[in-house]
Amino acid sequence: MFLKTQTSEKKLPIKKISIVIVVTLVFFGCEMGNQTSNPEGAANSDNVRQKIDSQPEGKEKPDAVALNSAGACGNQYYPIDSKTEREFNVNGAAPAKYVLKQALKDGGGFTETRKFASGTEIVSNWSCNQDGLRNADYNNVISAPIVKVKMTTLESYGITIPNIWEKGKKWTTNYKIEVDMLGRRIGGTVTIDNEIVKMDDNISVQADDYVAARVDSVIDIKLAMKGAKTPGSKIAFSNWYARDVGLVKQEVKMGKAITSVEYAGEK
Repeated sequence: MFLKTQTSEKKLPIKKISIVIVVTLVFFGCEMGNQTSNPEGAANSDNVRQKIDSQPEGKEKPDAVALNSAGACGNQYYPIDSKTEREFNVNGAAPAKYVLKQALKDGGGFTETRKFASGTEIVSNWSCNQDGLRNADYNNVISAPIVKVKMTTLESYGITIPNIWEKGKKWTTNYKIEVDMLGRRIGGTVTIDNEIVKMDDNISVQADDYVAARVDSVIDIKLAMKGAKTPGSKIAFSNWYARDVGLVKQEVKMGKAITSVEYAGEK
């Protein structure tokens, strides 16, 4: 996904940096520019100091239906399939396409690789526990015509995808990050608040028509550089997950602009 900015390289406002990261987090690793991301910048959960929230949400237990051959990573609304490649279309100001591949890791967890039509690959690591699945870290090199950003996750806790699915369920994911941008290192935090608002939304995408659960989320990102803190950048988005399929649609609104990701079927 392209990001156009009119600011100079030396005086890029910290607010603009926040927007870059927010958009990236929304799309779980979004293509920015035509350059291929550095493989050495791919996420590596072994180098990330993670905090796993040991307190379960209430007294809920995972539904047995959600636990399939993926073991603890089995989830009825986010199935892990190492044998299937899935295609997605990004619609909006900068259309794009990517193929999603998943692979279970020895010792637990799984990886996801998103390969864009331009050749860019974004790798993310996921961890699994009794409460659900967590996109464990963001540590990618992201290139744009003017900006190059490398994000490193220092700590992460909470879940991204819950094991229990019911209307009204809420959860939070938190990250402590470090950003290397234009030769400057910036610390910050990312908080993502989520809520299941519907369990039976009718969604039509290129792949098919689905009855999907809708999750509304708000990302709040705060950065600090040399003691100066930003007021925070917030962005709202919605994800639709179909049972036994996974993510079928994502929609992000930034002002009047709407960008969406839609499932296009198996490759």
